[in-house]
Amino acid sequence: MKLPRPADGGNYDPCPPGNHLAICYSVVDMGTQTAEFSGEAKIQRKIRISWEISQERMGDGRPFSLSRTYTLSGHEKSTLRKHLDSWRGRRFSEEDFEKFDIKALIGKGCMLNVVHNESGDKIYANVDAVAALPKGMTV
Repeated sequence: MKLPRPADGGNYDPCPPGNHLAICYSVVDMGTQTAEFSGEAKIQRKIRISWEISQERMGDGRPFSLSRTYTLSGHEKSTLRKHLDSWRGRRFSEEDFEKFDIKALIGKGCMLNVVHNESGDKIYANVDAVAALPKGMTV
């Protein structure tokens, strides 16, 4: 199947920085990949979690969408584990984490902390932290 030629893209408004209500709409298993860490090549399994910002809109009316790629690791120092603990509002026990189905995140609301990072002349919106919704709040 021939893919269409991409349009001139990359010109989009980044999601504003700060805290935003969001809902997870996608968890993708990206498979095993080679990554470099401290100058050493490591083989790691990666996932990508994507969220839609519910109360902010781009100039064309569509909601902002953000994604973050994580190493699929339950280690207590991993970013994924820290974000899941924070999103849940309490720490996972080792037993709970081993039983946890990552696909259960789809449809769950959270608070995302979005930061802006510059690279060259572009500004990128990145997910810095994920937290549970305040009590009584829904997305």
